[in-house]
Amino acid sequence: VVSWDNLTPPFVQRVAKSVNRHSADATILQKSLAILESIALNSYELYKLVSSEVTFGNLISHIQSSNQEIQCNAVALINALFLRAPEEKRKRAHSEADLSDEDESWQRNGLELSITLSDNLNAKQIRNVILNHVIRGPRQVGTEMAHQLYVHQTLSFNLLEERRMTKFD
Repeated sequence: VVSWDNLTPPFVQRVAKSVNRHSADATILQKSLAILESIALNSYELYKLVSSEVTFGNLISHIQSSNQEIQCNAVALINALFLRAPEEKRKRAHSEADLSDEDESWQRNGLELSITLSDNLNAKQIRNVILNHVIRGPRQVGTEMAHQLYVHQTLSFNLLEERRMTKFD
C-alpha cells in the first residue's frame, strides 16, 4: 500500500487541471474527481493543494453534467473538502445575508467576498443544482449518490446546529 503523501504536488495540480477543464473526457474527469476525493480525505498537506486548485464553480458545473458518475464524484469531492477543512474554514458566523442564487460572481456591493466552505455548502445555488440536475434528473438516484446526498445534507444541517440551539430573547 502506497501512502497518499507520496504523491507530488505537480501530479495533484495536473489532476486538478483536468477537473477544472470543461472539455475533459468523461472517463478522465470521473477518475480525476475520485483521485482528488481520495487525496483530500487521506493527506492533509495535499488537501490544502486540492482545495486551492479546484474551484467550487467547476464542481457545480460537473454536478450539472448528464453523467451520473461525474455528478456523484463531484458531490463526493465537495463533501471530502468540507470534511477535511480546518475548523475555522468550516464554521463561521451566519450573521451575513445568504448569497443570492442570482449572484453567480459571488460579489456583493462591488466587493468580492471571501467565501468559506460553509457559504458554499449552504448556498442556494448548489441546492438548486442538486435538486434540478440530480434529484429531479432524468434517471433514478443510485445508491452511491444517495449516500453522498445524505452526507451533504448532514454537513449542511450540522452547520446550522449552533443557530438552532440559540435561545430567543
